[in-house]
Amino acid sequence: HGYCDINPFRGIQLKKKTRPRDERDIFTEIELKKIFQKENYIHYTKIERGRYELYWTPLIGVFSGLRMGEITSLYLDNIREIQGKNRDKRWCFDIVEEPDRDDKHLKNRSSRRIVPVHETLLDLRFIEFIELLKKQDPKRKRLFQELKYKSGSYNQNVSRWFNQKYLPLLGIKTSKNNFHSFRHTVSDHLKQKGIETSYINELLGHSSGNIDESRYGKGYYPDTLFNKCIKRISYQTSPKRWLDFISLKMEWDKIIL
Repeated sequence: HGYCDINPFRGIQLKKKTRPRDERDIFTEIELKKIFQKENYIHYTKIERGRYELYWTPLIGVFSGLRMGEITSLYLDNIREIQGKNRDKRWCFDIVEEPDRDDKHLKNRSSRRIVPVHETLLDLRFIEFIELLKKQDPKRKRLFQELKYKSGSYNQNVSRWFNQKYLPLLGIKTSKNNFHSFRHTVSDHLKQKGIETSYINELLGHSSGNIDESRYGKGYYPDTLFNKCIKRISYQTSPKRWLDFISLKMEWDKIIL
């Protein structure tokens, strides 16, 4: 009310009784297999009805750890080839807050980052999908143009479908899992493979907590983040059996007319 020039509560947080890592469950490999099983996924994502966001958002999430809001607010020019240090360009998600786009928001300063696109997404013809969208509608700006902006984000329809319909239909919904569990899954997956925390923090857009890493120098090159993190994301149900994502490949030229 203007009686004080400072906020005496700045920086003070309520004490939590649980660790952040315990607030959400990861998806186990068995649960991931059920989520991305072809019979389940193709049927319930309604891809042939043009529900592109239902098909791509979980796939992008499980192979990048991007937040739902970061995925649903992507513009077509946020997916682009970026030059590495000593190699050709690599396809990446450019997660950035843009002044001329009021609908794009980042959670914090650490969220500004470049995330390489996983090879599995490329194998599923993600870039071909984008090019077909551009060809279909040269004026199209956003990746998921069909999503409506409500309550400060484009998340509503995807969140309701995944959290309130899809997971319960599969019988794996609990009070501690939802779409955000993909981020925990990616983080834990890489941690168990011995990836250094600094790389995982960069991938997920977390503050490192280290003043030297936070203040000095730039983020990792796309090549580095790809080799240290993205390339290492591969889900297995047993030592010799990997989850089959390629069976989800669609003939986009027949779907996007």
